[in-house]
Amino acid sequence: MVATDSIATRARRLLVAAVCCSFLLNGCEKRSDSVETGAPSQAQQQDTQALEQVTAKAWLSADQSTAQAEQELLILQTAIQHLRNDPSELTLADARAQWHVSHEKINQLQPFFTLGQINPGLFKQLQQAHWQLDAWPIEPGYIDYFDVYQHSGIVNDITLPINAQAIRQQHGFTSDSDVVLGMHAIAYLLWGEDQRRPASDFISQAPSTSQQQNGLAGADLPAPRRAALIGLQLSLMLDDLKAIRYKLNHKASALNTNYANLPARSQLQLWQQGIDHLLRHQLIGEQIAPLALSSSSVNVKSLDSETDSQQSAAASDFYQHQQFAGQQAQSIESTLNAIEQLLLGDDKPQQTLAYWINTEIDIAQLRDSFAGARQKLQEAQGQWTSLKPEQIQTMQEQIENLALQLTPH
Repeated sequence: MVATDSIATRARRLLVAAVCCSFLLNGCEKRSDSVETGAPSQAQQQDTQALEQVTAKAWLSADQSTAQAEQELLILQTAIQHLRNDPSELTLADARAQWHVSHEKINQLQPFFTLGQINPGLFKQLQQAHWQLDAWPIEPGYIDYFDVYQHSGIVNDITLPINAQAIRQQHGFTSDSDVVLGMHAIAYLLWGEDQRRPASDFISQAPSTSQQQNGLAGADLPAPRRAALIGLQLSLMLDDLKAIRYKLNHKASALNTNYANLPARSQLQLWQQGIDHLLRHQLIGEQIAPLALSSSSVNVKSLDSETDSQQSAAASDFYQHQQFAGQQAQSIESTLNAIEQLLLGDDKPQQTLAYWINTEIDIAQLRDSFAGARQKLQEAQGQWTSLKPEQIQTMQEQIENLALQLTPH
């Protein structure tokens, strides 16, 4: 009897031990599976989803920007048509005023254009769109008369027809400064050298006797060719803007596919790099710093070797940004507004692109920094070419401060 109980007791103990081992082994296997698969926590999944929503919204905002730019370009096209039909100082002034409004809307697309500059492999179409819509700097003598070269440029070259194929071929024909398309080429036809373009430059006249003897017809003279060119430029700009808007909207386009295939973190890094490039290299390096380099009394703050070379080239070889159209400070301000809208919008802090770029950022301070930069630019309006050294330095520091706040720690 005792032996039988002992055997039964040992059997029960072995069974209990086996069950416990089974539970322990299963638990170890589950923990091992969790470690090996690296399954994200619920908080990590929520962060990823929130980031995906933010980067998707940033990309989709291009549609609104292109739509607004297209609307203003249509108004500019009408204003220029009025100038062509009835050249006068009034119609010329109207066309110039609308040019500035249209250019501000084109500036809303600068953050997107910059993606094409920093990653042409994925976004070459954005780079190409920028080249077609807002190429700069330009060589004014390539377009029309300039300085002592009173018969230079496409306007005066009667061997070149003013049609879409010929003008597109001339855009960047021998160098990047051979610009004949986009806002800045149009600006030179509207303002001319030192903003002295008279409305009479668009008034057609009958050819003189000597011109007729040389085989020239009325359409060969500069005024009608100038009017035809500026009309064609607007038409081609609208075509190009509509084309890039279509590509940004079409889900199967290479632009959308290339962006959508990137992980949200890579999309975020792309935005951070693009905005940093736009602030440091394009606004400071290409537009503000050259003002300082033209004055030997200014101690220009060096950013890096790439920016230094850009500054030197901008100061010595090229014309100031919007030198012909003026309102350079307003142009930079409109670009800053586009950046701020992209980064902050009207969203709560954790729903903004700025927060995800730098999760330690003070959103209220960033808004104040944008406001401070705008104020300095507004103070510079109307005196761009005669700014004091300290004004130039302050503008540089204000914009660089924005870039520093947007630098991940």
